[in-house]
Amino acid sequence: MVTRDEAFFEVERAVRFSWWQKLGYFVSYNRYALLILILSMAIPGLLFRYARWYLWVPAALVALRALYWAWHIARQYPKKLHITKKLLLAQRQGTFQSPDVVKYCGDPCYRVVAHHALAQAGTPAAERRRLVRGYVDQAHDLAHSLVFVDREKGRIVTIINGVTTEKPLTPQEMTNG
Repeated sequence: MVTRDEAFFEVERAVRFSWWQKLGYFVSYNRYALLILILSMAIPGLLFRYARWYLWVPAALVALRALYWAWHIARQYPKKLHITKKLLLAQRQGTFQSPDVVKYCGDPCYRVVAHHALAQAGTPAAERRRLVRGYVDQAHDLAHSLVFVDREKGRIVTIINGVTTEKPLTPQEMTNG
């Protein structure tokens, strides 16, 4: 169960989308799910109509797996919309930088969110594609990293692919956790 803190609700209060904007984001963020849904219904339908009976069961099983995959993609929409709001709020506050989207580039479903955030920041399309391609590798490195927070010595130790880096904790990080 995910608990929502005050920062979550602050973002939700600060950034509101119209019904049309939400629909546009839904279609954009779920285009792969919609494509999978259409194909997983059309292919077995065509096989039921035009193919031999012994192809029906495998087609139905593959379609059910594809429908589950589409559902898995589509159910992430609220999270993707919240991330979009968070990045838009950072842009409005002037704190957004393009590397802020690195953590969303590891998963193809979330790269769409990264592209939208960079587009809203005014990054040209060719530059956006180049940045996201570069961020994919960084995101994979982050997914395979180990981070230690040593409050006694006031440092953050990060190990990525055997390379250790150290960064001092800020006074705020020392007290807030």
